Amino acid sequence: MAFTDVILKGEKNGVMYEAIADAAITPGHLIKRTATGFIKHATATGAGERLFALVNELEGKNLADDYSAADTVLAMSCTAGMKIYAWLEVTHTAVKGDLLESAGDGTLQKGTTNPIAVADEALDLSASAAVATRIAVVII
Repeated sequence: MAFTDVILKGEKNGVMYEAIADAAITPGHLIKRTATGFIKHATATGAGERLFALVNELEGKNLADDYSAADTVLAMSCTAGMKIYAWLEVTHTAVKGDLLESAGDGTLQKGTTNPIAVADEALDLSASAAVATRIAVVII
């Protein structure tokens, strides 16, 4: 199934934010606020807000359109129960129901230290040639 938005299920009822991208950010990346804008969440297993970059629909963009450094990023602080389209880190594997946490680069990895979501589908990126891939998750 081809999705067109980061928010897959649930109302877009999280708090919306806008800020400048300090570096390239892709819709679905877990991001963090800084004094100057947004960056990809950069601490593996680190705690953080459930803040995800959204598609810039206001400018006719889609899931494939990255934000460049200095672009205004649309983001949402997602609430428990929302189903979103995030990114699973390269070489990681998740099965439906696995707890996911920050991988330290805007993507998620399987882990229980500071989980922020639950995998809503199975995805195996254990092959060495795999790249980060979108995965449906439910925010916890």
